[in-house]
Amino acid sequence: MLCWFHRMVISFATDEARPLPRSTRCHIERCAACRQFYESQWSIAGQLAADAEPKRQNASPFLHAKIMARLNRQPAAAGGGRSLLSGWPAAAATAVALLCAGLIWWQGPPSQNRHGSQGRAEIAATATELSTLIRVPSEVKLTNWSQTLNQPLETELELVVSDARTALTYLADNFLPEQLRESAFRANQ
Repeated sequence: MLCWFHRMVISFATDEARPLPRSTRCHIERCAACRQFYESQWSIAGQLAADAEPKRQNASPFLHAKIMARLNRQPAAAGGGRSLLSGWPAAAATAVALLCAGLIWWQGPPSQNRHGSQGRAEIAATATELSTLIRVPSEVKLTNWSQTLNQPLETELELVVSDARTALTYLADNFLPEQLRESAFRANQ
């Protein structure tokens, strides 16, 4: 039942030349197919390692010194004269500050009429004109619109719940021991 899991563990263990976990060793003792898979994987890994050994090249004796020299040079070059406000963050902050200053300058000093009685009358007239132009839909129409907009979401939610139930049933059928499934089934009745 859990052969696929143990085969995955066998593959990882043979690739990394690690010993098998106890549960997988116990499974191999009982399952002939997994035992055969383990033996074939072990022989393939051994054959690959034996074929690769003559082709292995030793690293240059100067490689370590080159790597260490480059590592010692990079932090000084990368962190040299950089400050907190250097580069693009400083340019972005400058652009935002100039934009704000330009907007303030463009608006100029506040007008006397802006907050006076004449300005309020203009605002009230504009609000009245806008209210005559805009027709507010009825409550029934709004309810119908919201139901129409919610329908695809409700359908998708039903599909997700159905898929989740199917997945849980599949997992229970394939991974839980039969005795545990039967006892859970009896408890639900």
